[in-house]
Amino acid sequence: YNIRDRSFAYSVPKWINFWRAATIVERTVVGAVYYNISLTGLEQPWQAYYVTATPTQCRTEAGLSSAHYGLASFVTPWSKDISHALLGRTGEKNFTNSVVARLQTSLPVNSTDLPRVDLLLDPACVYTVKIQPSIVSMMGQVVRFYAPMLLPCMSAVVILILAFQFRRIESDMFCQSTIFTLITAVSPINVVLPSKMLAYVLSQISSFETDIVIIQNRGIDFGVLPIMMFFMSMGLVFLLTCAAWGMIIAGGSLANAAIMRWVTRVSPHELVAEVAVSSLNKFPTILASLLIALACATCGSLALCLGCFCYFLKLFKLYQEYLEGLVKRAVGLREEDDKSVLLGVHFQFSLALLWALNTVLHVPSLIAWSQNVKLGLSLDTDPSLGPAIAMLASLAVLWQNDGQPRVERKYYAMVAIILQGAAISIAAFAMVSLYRLTYIITGVFVVVALHQALSPEREVKEEEEEEDVEEVEEKPSESVDKAGEAQASQSQSEAELSDPEYEYEYKVNLVKRRVKTAAEEDSVTDRDTGNFKMSSQILFDFPTSFAGLGTESYDQEDEDEKTCNDLNSTSDDLDDKKTIEYCAVKRT
Repeated sequence: YNIRDRSFAYSVPKWINFWRAATIVERTVVGAVYYNISLTGLEQPWQAYYVTATPTQCRTEAGLSSAHYGLASFVTPWSKDISHALLGRTGEKNFTNSVVARLQTSLPVNSTDLPRVDLLLDPACVYTVKIQPSIVSMMGQVVRFYAPMLLPCMSAVVILILAFQFRRIESDMFCQSTIFTLITAVSPINVVLPSKMLAYVLSQISSFETDIVIIQNRGIDFGVLPIMMFFMSMGLVFLLTCAAWGMIIAGGSLANAAIMRWVTRVSPHELVAEVAVSSLNKFPTILASLLIALACATCGSLALCLGCFCYFLKLFKLYQEYLEGLVKRAVGLREEDDKSVLLGVHFQFSLALLWALNTVLHVPSLIAWSQNVKLGLSLDTDPSLGPAIAMLASLAVLWQNDGQPRVERKYYAMVAIILQGAAISIAAFAMVSLYRLTYIITGVFVVVALHQALSPEREVKEEEEEEDVEEVEEKPSESVDKAGEAQASQSQSEAELSDPEYEYEYKVNLVKRRVKTAAEEDSVTDRDTGNFKMSSQILFDFPTSFAGLGTESYDQEDEDEKTCNDLNSTSDDLDDKKTIEYCAVKRT
C-alpha cells in the first residue's frame, strides 16, 4: 500500500463545533491493519477530543475466532505518554471504540513533533474514523491545570474587597458589606493589568521569573486566562459569602450552644462557663495567647482552624447583637439602629473569609501532623507555625473595640493602596508558587492590625476650617444686606430732611422776590413825581396799600404765619439765621 494512504495529518476542528463530529476517514481500506493520523492544532493543554473508529462491516471467515479486536492509541511524542482504547466489532455495545486525545504536558517551545493517533485495526472489518471536541474532557483539563490557581485568585478578590472597604471608611467613615462591595467595586482590571505590567518590567531588568512567565513557559497560558480566572473566582467568593452567612444564621446558635455545653462540663457551674466564654470574647488577648501556646505545642494549622471557628462564633455574636438592636427599635425601645455594630460585622466578615482561605492552604500540614501524632512523632519543620503566630497576634488587636474598625483613625486610603498592591503581588508571584500566598495573606493581617493599633486619629481642625469657611461665606451676604439697609435708611432720612429745607428755600426766595419787586416799583415812582410827592403819597396811601395787601387773601397771611411757626419748630435741623430772616421778612 501507499504510505501516504495510511499516514497523514489532520487539522483538529474548533472547540465551538462540539455538537458535531468531523470525519477523518470515511471508509478504511478492506484488509487494512494500520493507520497513523497526526493531529495538527492540538497544542493547548485544555484541548480534548474524542477520536472514534467505528466498525461498519465485519466478515467472519472459517477458522477465525470472532474475538479479534482493534486498538486505538493516542501518543504524545515529547512526553512519551500513550493512551489506549480497545475497538470492538459491529453490534458489541461494551466498547466505546474511541480514545481521548488530550495533552498531559504542553507542547515544548520550538518543537516540531505532533501528537498522533495510531490505529491497529481488525483486517476483517471496515471502519469509519471521526473526531469530535469533548466538552466534558475539556472541563476536566481546565480543572486539572487551572483549579490550583483559583485559591490565589479568590484570595486576591477578598483582599480587593477589604481595600475598597477601607476606601469607603476613609471617605464616609462607614464600611460597606462584603457582597455589595464585591458586586459594585471589584473588577479583574484592578489586578490583571498591573500584574502583567509588573511581570514585563521585571523580565526586562532581571532574570527573576514571575509566575506569569512560568505559566507562559509551561504553555498553559492563553489571552483571556487571567480575566477568566478572576471572574470565576469572583463567582466562587460570592457563593462562599452566601454559604458563610447561611452557616452564621443557621448554625451559629447550635455552635454556641455546643460550646456552652462543653464548657459547662469542664466548669463547676453554668454561670462560670458563661463568664469564661464572654471573657474570651471581650478580651481577645487571652484567646490569642491560648491559641499561640497551642500552635507552639502542637501545630500551627490546628491553631488556625480553631481561630477560624472562633471567628465564626464572633460573627454570630455580632449578628445577634445587631438583631437585638432591630428588635428594640421595632418595639420602641430605641429610636435608631446602632450602625457601629453593623460596621463591625462587615469589617470582620471580610477578614474571616481571608482567614478561612489561609487555613485551607495549611490543611496539608494538619494532615501530616495528625499522621505523625499516631506514631508519636512531631513535625520537624512546621511551615504553618510562623503565619499562625503572626495572624493570632493580629487577632488580639483586630478584635479590640468589640470588633469594630476605628473609623476615627487616619491613613485608611494609604492602607487600601498597600492591600491592592498585595492583590497584584498574588497575581504576579503566587499563582503557581502557592507557598508565597500564605505569607502575603499574613502580611495583610499584620498591616491591618498595625494600622488599627498605631495610626493617629483624624484632626478635628479640618472640620472646624470647613465650618469657618461656611461662616465667612455667610458673613459677606449679611454685611451686604446690612449695608443696603443702612443706605436705604440714610436715603430715606435724607429725603425726609430735604423736603422741609426745600420748602424753606422756596418760601424765602418767594418773599425776597416780592420785596424786590415792591422796591423797584417804589424807585420808579420816586423818579417820576419827586421825593416829596412820593413820600406824601406813601404816607397818605400807606394804610390803603397795606389794606389792599391784606385784602388780597387772609388765607395767605394765615399760611405764611403757619409756615413761620413750622420753621421755628424745625429750627434745630435748619439754619437759625435763615429762620430769623424769613420770619422777620414775613412779619414786616
